[in-house]
Amino acid sequence: DFSLDISYEFESFTFRSLTGYADFESLPVGDNDYSSLSDIRNRADVLSGSAETLQQEFQLVSNGDENFDWVIGAFFMEDEVFEVFSIQQFDIDDNPAEVFPAPGGGSTSFVFDRHTLTEISSMAVYGQGTYRFTDQLSATVGLRWSEDDKDYTLREFGFLGTIGFNPDLDLSDTFDDVTWRAGLEYFANDNTMWYGSVSTGFRSGGFNRFEDDPATPFNEAIFDSEEITAYEIGAKNTLMDGRMRLNVAAYFQEIKDQQVSTQVSVAGTGQSGFFNAGETEVSGIEAEMQLQASESLYVFGTLTLMDAEYKEFLATGFAGDSGLTDVSGNQVRRAPDTKLTLALAYDIALSGGATVTPFVSAQYSSDYYNTFHNTAIDKQDSFTKLDARIAYVSSNERWRVEGFVENATEEEVQTYGVFGGSNAYFVNFAAPRTYGIRVTYQN
Repeated sequence: DFSLDISYEFESFTFRSLTGYADFESLPVGDNDYSSLSDIRNRADVLSGSAETLQQEFQLVSNGDENFDWVIGAFFMEDEVFEVFSIQQFDIDDNPAEVFPAPGGGSTSFVFDRHTLTEISSMAVYGQGTYRFTDQLSATVGLRWSEDDKDYTLREFGFLGTIGFNPDLDLSDTFDDVTWRAGLEYFANDNTMWYGSVSTGFRSGGFNRFEDDPATPFNEAIFDSEEITAYEIGAKNTLMDGRMRLNVAAYFQEIKDQQVSTQVSVAGTGQSGFFNAGETEVSGIEAEMQLQASESLYVFGTLTLMDAEYKEFLATGFAGDSGLTDVSGNQVRRAPDTKLTLALAYDIALSGGATVTPFVSAQYSSDYYNTFHNTAIDKQDSFTKLDARIAYVSSNERWRVEGFVENATEEEVQTYGVFGGSNAYFVNFAAPRTYGIRVTYQN
């Protein structure tokens, strides 16, 4: 990895150049059957990959001498990602003809390789200005044009017995948009700032691993960009002579063509893919509080009240089902109506300058769904998790010894779920009760 930040200051503005380069390679290997069976070797779930990224950004930034602050800039990026997904299953003698039974007798092998290459060229130009009408009131307006040129290549080969391959794909598309932001800030006094903003954003589209299938709606090789319009008002407050910070915000978001990942039916089998939901609306209130209740006692809290709903969403059915399902009115997946966090910390000073700090936190979440189908199977019931730790920090702050227990109440929490092949439900869970000791040293 490499980064370079160059600045040169002129009389009324500063020129800045930001350069970044990253080159990454990985080769994880997994045992897919998670067993000690010796008659079958599964040398898959091998997902090797390499990524190379070059970024360059130029900025002109005002020096802030007048009532008007501004920045203009240009951004460029070249990104190349190459991935190989490999599955190879053989018997103990490396004989690929004795693994899976074939229709009509005999057996078949399972040898599969998928190579994908994604190339992205991105560029953007932008500008933003803030004008201070008075010491209390200011307005900000920003505008950005972005363009992503994407190329995608897919090749699959090997031997899958009676299972077929996806066809070769060579796809290209360009995604561009103009986004903007407008906002006001008003300092009512030294301790309270009110603000409001309206902004737009977009996430460029991309490519699936399968070709267009006119007989199966939403099975499209290219999915569209996602666009969002967001409204927010709020206040940031400093109270109790600086010992308390309280931030409150209300927001509304309208999302068009939201990119949704799921399992889709391709040639009778389930495959992972993306497609676009029609329209989604999210609204809510967020509050964050930090309080120094005494010289040693600290209290932290957050509250989120949210209503997230698919307004227009004619979605694919379960994996293996080529039909359509109207899920309009369903709750957005993994979007609980209520989330609450409360934490306490107490610093105990020891002789010599060391400290011991007990810490406890509780997190509550109302129920939510892990898929847009909102079924009883993918529903996560409401839960309350409890974490605790006690930390010792040396007087020079170099040593830290911490005992901890996480998820002390041992809640079973689904963090991800999807209906896959044969409509089986695949789910990930958060860690169970976990405890231990961490020791860190900083030189």
